[in-house]
Amino acid sequence: MTLFFQLDLPESHPLATRHFVVFACAEHDDIWGGIYNNAAIVHPPGQLPAEYWALGGHYHLATYAGDELVPAPSQGRLRARPVTLQPDEAPKKKLFRIGGKAPYVDKLGYVCACGKPMVQLAEVPDDQEFELAPDQKPQANTTSDKVDLLFLGNYLLVMSCSAPCRPEAIVVYMVN
Repeated sequence: MTLFFQLDLPESHPLATRHFVVFACAEHDDIWGGIYNNAAIVHPPGQLPAEYWALGGHYHLATYAGDELVPAPSQGRLRARPVTLQPDEAPKKKLFRIGGKAPYVDKLGYVCACGKPMVQLAEVPDDQEFELAPDQKPQANTTSDKVDLLFLGNYLLVMSCSAPCRPEAIVVYMVN
């Protein structure tokens, strides 16, 4: 598993003081499980099934409280780089953003298995590149030998349980 990014959620976020981490397999890089199975949506908007976060996939998405976080160094696959965040209220599908509220969230209406509504954690734009460290094997499903793409480079809307009932209570929705 490759650490793609980790960050502290800002004070303005409903899950402030939690840490958001994203690990994914560079070889098996398509999202599945949870609401997807072989890239097809199997759980329509509404209540998500019990333990939807454990229904499969080659990734680990979670939010952890400060005392739960275990430092996980990158295996050296990707170059570490800081992410600069700035206010940006309008969803444009072109910027990496934390928090906010894309119009898709209300339209989708996902509810965690525990009964709490889902809140937006992040948006990852189409083809968001994560630069490879030197001498790393290229990712199989990209057109570049210099970057990895998270979940095949799709535009992603990442939502978490608003409680959160479990650190892994997260779904990723691919927006066309």
